[in-house]
Amino acid sequence: MKGRMAWAKRLSALVLIAGLILEFSDAAKSDNAIVELRQRLEETKTNLVNIDPINQIVSDVSVAVTINILSTNFIDLPLSDFSEVALLFMCESNKDVNSFNPSLVLSADGYRQFSIGGLHGERSMAGGYIMKFHLDPLRATTVRFRGDPKVSEIVSNVSYLKIFMKFIPSNAGIAMGGADMTINGSINKHFQIWSQTTVDGSQSGLGFGVNGSTIIATNR
Repeated sequence: MKGRMAWAKRLSALVLIAGLILEFSDAAKSDNAIVELRQRLEETKTNLVNIDPINQIVSDVSVAVTINILSTNFIDLPLSDFSEVALLFMCESNKDVNSFNPSLVLSADGYRQFSIGGLHGERSMAGGYIMKFHLDPLRATTVRFRGDPKVSEIVSNVSYLKIFMKFIPSNAGIAMGGADMTINGSINKHFQIWSQTTVDGSQSGLGFGVNGSTIIATNR
């Protein structure tokens, strides 16, 4: 009788041990599943970050610039060649503007003139110009954003645009204007052109030694 009871107790213990082993096995499988799920979530998060437009490599940049000119008697300067009529330099700080240390260079092949009425303060506005700038690959190798810059670098760092125009003389009065940048066709950034007087292009740090003038646009 005692032998049967001992055997029954031993069998019960073995069944309990077997049950615990199964529970531990299921728990281990569950832990492995959780670890695998976390890994998949991290991979998904990384993939989402990588495909976010702000984290893409810059493939195209364009800037549409509109400026309103105060009433004046100047005429457009004659263009000496068939190259670009204007250049746009992206700068990260006011110091970069003054020392001419651009991050990217864009060029415009033409411009459109328009007439407009109205007053800016006590002076009347005579009209303005519209220019469309595109990334200039020939000059891109001479500036700091070499290699493969990301969209986020331009969005976060570029705060000033230095715009050189071959067809507008120095000391021309600018009433106002704006510059709308589009990166990779989807990311937009706006810059304001405040009231200012154009600066002689040959004395603005560009080093071209040609007629023309510069203005500054900023998002600050």
